[in-house]
Amino acid sequence: MDMATSQYTQSEVNLWFESYQRKLLSPYVNQKSELVYLCKCGQEMHNSFVRLKKFCKDPYGINCRREEKRKKIYEEVIEVIMKYNLQGSGFHIYKKIPFQHIARKG
Repeated sequence: MDMATSQYTQSEVNLWFESYQRKLLSPYVNQKSELVYLCKCGQEMHNSFVRLKKFCKDPYGINCRREEKRKKIYEEVIEVIMKYNLQGSGFHIYKKIPFQHIARKG
């Protein structure tokens, strides 16, 4: 069975997206966080999250034991946000996110 397509329901994915944006991304993108909600990238963001489930059973990636898999999650999510919202400033925000800090358990 393919975990990426069958483990979570649509409503779980929606809650996951909201929590992910609120808990992990908004502290770093600050005032730009509203753009994450309002942008037209919702479907692509959803698709990214669906793909990312195969990297780690914990949907937030926080308890994933392998740092390279956590890093992959954040890289893909930030890439989608940059593509649609941040453009020129996206690289700056991408560089300043401390992957090991935001992915730390607890």
